[in-house]
Formats: sequence, C-alpha cells, structure tokens
Amino acid sequence: MRPYLTAEEDALLELVLKLIEDFEEKHYQLNSSTPHSRLFHFMEVRSLEQGDLVEILGSSEIITKFINGELKLTKEQAKD
Repeated sequence: MRPYLTAEEDALLELVLKLIEDFEEKHYQLNSSTPHSRLFHFMEVRSLEQGDLVEILGSSEIITKFINGELKLTKEQAKD
C-alpha cells in the first residue's frame, strides 16, 4: 500500500467521512438522551418499579414529580 493519497483520493476520503458523519447525526443521535430518559432506561434494564427508587430519590412524591416532568434530579441523586 502507498504511504500517501493522491489529491483525488484525499478529496474522496473527505467526502465519504462527511457523508458518514451526516448519516450518523441524522440516524444515531447519541446526545439526544435526557436525565429523564436515562432514568427510564435504567429502570427498564434493571426491571425496577417506581417504588424501588424511593430509597435513592427520597420519597414516592419526588419520584412521581420527576416521572411527570415536574422535577429534575439533583447531581447527588443522579450519583446514587
């Protein structure tokens, strides 16, 4: 294999990389999750119910407010 690319090969490589980036941005939005969605994913993966989070988040009222979008998690709660 050659240790260098021709100008045409370099331009083609740049184009392919740009197309891949555009495709991934459109179809795989990695940064689109929220603390709210991550908590639901965590609960689903671990088969947890709302009541299982009382010890971590403090009370069933807090959990209900968070699930309804009325309250945000604190950094301390997220670390637990």
